[in-house]
Amino acid sequence: MGSIKAWFLGNRTMQDFLPGGPSTWAIFSDEKAAGTVERKYITDIIARPYPQTIAGDIHSFLFNHATRSLDLKIRPDNTKGASTIFIGANRHYPDGFSILIDDDVVMYRNPLKNVGLEIYKLPKNVNPKDFIWDEYTQRLTILKWPENRTDLHIQVVPGIRDFDISENNPD
Repeated sequence: MGSIKAWFLGNRTMQDFLPGGPSTWAIFSDEKAAGTVERKYITDIIARPYPQTIAGDIHSFLFNHATRSLDLKIRPDNTKGASTIFIGANRHYPDGFSILIDDDVVMYRNPLKNVGLEIYKLPKNVNPKDFIWDEYTQRLTILKWPENRTDLHIQVVPGIRDFDISENNPD
């Protein structure tokens, strides 16, 4: 942030640099030089969900701001360690989110329950303990990707999918 000090600071400082009134480029809109009131239309772009570390190769990833969906295509390699994906649930998914991996892994975070990730659909050969949600850092850690996969399509989408719970729970 040091190299972008002029537009990082609030309106009071920007008036000295730009004639014609307050700037809308400052990240913060306070009257103080070191502000705390964010301009979310700027910070939401900077603090978007993205893959931080991927064990394997990333083919593509895209965060669609309009739909608040992260789309990630990878070639996993579990020999390279763990993977982490920054999700930013507090900012982009206050109503919860779902994680979809291909057609057979579905997990979700319900902010009302505050119990971490819940499993909706998971193959028997996939360990649910390999998927760790850290509420404090807003990161999903994947210790081990599903085995025997050449390519994976991972999606993080807003809300809790409209699941028919009776599908998985015959009770």
